[in-house]
Amino acid sequence: MKKIMTIYTFLIVGNHHVHMDSLKAAWKNRASVKIISADNVDQIPSREFDIIILDGSVGEKIIDLTHQLAKRYPKSPLLVMTLSPEWRTAREVFLAGATDYAQWPGAENAATLISLIELRINSLQKE
Repeated sequence: MKKIMTIYTFLIVGNHHVHMDSLKAAWKNRASVKIISADNVDQIPSREFDIIILDGSVGEKIIDLTHQLAKRYPKSPLLVMTLSPEWRTAREVFLAGATDYAQWPGAENAATLISLIELRINSLQKE
């Protein structure tokens, strides 16, 4: 019996192109990935995504962007990923509407990145 592969739709918002490109490369052939600069959030298509990933490299904009994305896409899980997670930032992004908060595993570790995102998608969609 053939296993059917799910094709996910991702939206990645941020300014750190290494992270965003590594995520897109890790999911090639398994996801439709739309990458948007944090400065162009108003250009995001008006549809839901399987997951929205906000790269914490947006700096001080992180809370405002989290709030905007959570409000615009209420049915899409919103994962905020950062290089150096801090409890204060985690608290603020959760209050702004994020559904999850995680640390980037490292651009060179595609398998860890795939597992992390798949776990997040599966667990967040069940809620």
